[in-house]
Amino acid sequence: MTSKRFPQSVQFILCEDVRQLDGGKQDIVGWFIGDDINISEPVGKDPLALDKLCIFALFKGGAGTFTLDATFTPAGKKPLKKKVSDSIEMIDGAPCGVSLRFVPFRIENFGVYELSLQFDEDENHIFPYRFKVSNDYES
Repeated sequence: MTSKRFPQSVQFILCEDVRQLDGGKQDIVGWFIGDDINISEPVGKDPLALDKLCIFALFKGGAGTFTLDATFTPAGKKPLKKKVSDSIEMIDGAPCGVSLRFVPFRIENFGVYELSLQFDEDENHIFPYRFKVSNDYES
């Protein structure tokens, strides 16, 4: 039996959606290359929103069963904490993908958004990710 081992690395992908396909494949839809979302719409009184936003995290180098918690901090706002899963199973030698969906994704402020994923509430096993939301609309 393999002993429990925390993941050693993570790769984040910012996109519109991740869909599960046959054979364990993941389909990445609408990838925001460069970890930036650029909105080309005028800003009104109401916040802008994307229909959906997904952050896909691909973990490698781990083995065992873990809890996974997320802390999401929108630009200029207070952090929001949420339990992602009580039971994420990582098989030794195999990557493990986790999709976090925001439906809709409200954009109240432009700037840097932060996501931190934490395994087993362990302060030594936090994986941070940052992306930027900007507006280049010219009237």
